[in-house]
Amino acid sequence: MKRTFDIKSAVIGMLLSGALFFCVGSSTSGEAAAWEYKVLRAYEMAKLEPQLAQLGKNGWSVVASSEFHTQDEAAALTIILKRQIK
Repeated sequence: MKRTFDIKSAVIGMLLSGALFFCVGSSTSGEAAAWEYKVLRAYEMAKLEPQLAQLGKNGWSVVASSEFHTQDEAAALTIILKRQIK
């Protein structure tokens, strides 16, 4: 059986796609999400993993991290976290 292009099927497909796109687009509120931020300074890496695990359970996500050295050359880590305000 030879397949041919059917204009009626293409038009119906485009109309259904447009309707779906319109429904999904109109279901969003249009408001920007509100976030709260937290800055964490870690000097003891052994305590960091459990602390991050607990923050993750509370809805916090890591946005960025950066290593730095204190005046006595000890390594430390700054971590920026965020979570959406409900």
